[in-house]
Amino acid sequence: MGYSGSSLKSAKPKSAGFKAAPAEIALQRAAARQKRKNYMTSTQFVDLDNARLDEQRQVMKDIMTAGHCPFCPENLAVYNKTPILKQGKYWLIVPNQWPYEHTKVHLLLILRTHVTDLSQLDPTAGQELIELTQWAQREFKILGGALAVRFGDTNFSAGTINHLHAHLIQPDIYHPDYKTKPVRLKIGKIL
Repeated sequence: MGYSGSSLKSAKPKSAGFKAAPAEIALQRAAARQKRKNYMTSTQFVDLDNARLDEQRQVMKDIMTAGHCPFCPENLAVYNKTPILKQGKYWLIVPNQWPYEHTKVHLLLILRTHVTDLSQLDPTAGQELIELTQWAQREFKILGGALAVRFGDTNFSAGTINHLHAHLIQPDIYHPDYKTKPVRLKIGKIL
């Protein structure tokens, strides 16, 4: 599935079947909502299905009871027990309270306003995300890793929090168990 053209803006799919029709997308989304027990509504901020740890799941249940977003700045200190390392106009950086197994560095870059989808993001916020990621790479001496942004429907993103955020991860490739248990970043879930 290649693209014609040399720039991102002018890229067009070569195959007519590459992009689903709006009606097909609507049907897929409706089917996903029917299958999922804990489908998130616009007032739900967490997805228990995607929690990895018991402690994390319990905190998420408390968040569901409270009914507010744990990543919005006014609530972050209530649920997140890690310090804010740096913040800009749009983003803040914290260590992940529940890092993935076998990570040397696992940071979260959290948007400071409640946005759930990239389409809602101010383009200058994207620039700041990269600048803060560069700062973190220098500060933590990250030799390599991944930057993964979670956005949109948590059925597809596998996020636990329905608030735009990114994971900056350096794996601990020297951990004795890394060969059999490398860092795994889940995207999407089986409905």
